[in-house]
Amino acid sequence: MKFKDIINSLKTYIFFGIVYIGFLAILAGLGYRGRWRPMGDLNPYFVAFGIVLIIPLLYWIIKTKLTDRAAKAENEKRIEKLKKDGQKIEIDLNKVKVNSSSWQEQIITDNTRYAGLNEVVGRGDRNLKLVNRTLNQISFKKTIKGRTITYRESIEMDTDNLKIHFALKKKTILYIDPDDRKNMYLDLEFLK
Repeated sequence: MKFKDIINSLKTYIFFGIVYIGFLAILAGLGYRGRWRPMGDLNPYFVAFGIVLIIPLLYWIIKTKLTDRAAKAENEKRIEKLKKDGQKIEIDLNKVKVNSSSWQEQIITDNTRYAGLNEVVGRGDRNLKLVNRTLNQISFKKTIKGRTITYRESIEMDTDNLKIHFALKKKTILYIDPDDRKNMYLDLEFLK
């Protein structure tokens, strides 16, 4: 593990530790004394201290949401520009190679206190569920004006369903930016 990764992990732990202390300070300031004890008096200083410690979490959540929205909007603009100005090439979906990989993944279905009891009595398998996952890598090569273009994309979908969609649609459009050959978009909106 690199030194930089260790520092980043340490920063993350410190950040979430501070946020946790902020939540505890708010609970203490509101008078929470435990499950079986009556509520105490309000302490506005503890509440204010807790809110100050939680503000970085709120900032991080808002920043992440705004960054994700901006990236999504930028990608949509890129696709619209490619559809409008890009070179359109018809792709025969019957000639597209589909390489599939499938695996099973365990997912936790129950994480309540009863899940802990299941673990204690040796029936932890009741808390898990096996889910089948399939990832398809589609690829094709197309020669245009003496240049060969290779396209690859990963699609998480059942292989049989993917092939049925391809057989029904038969053809789709590949949009290529005339200025940047690496900027491509394959219209697979019929899969949604």
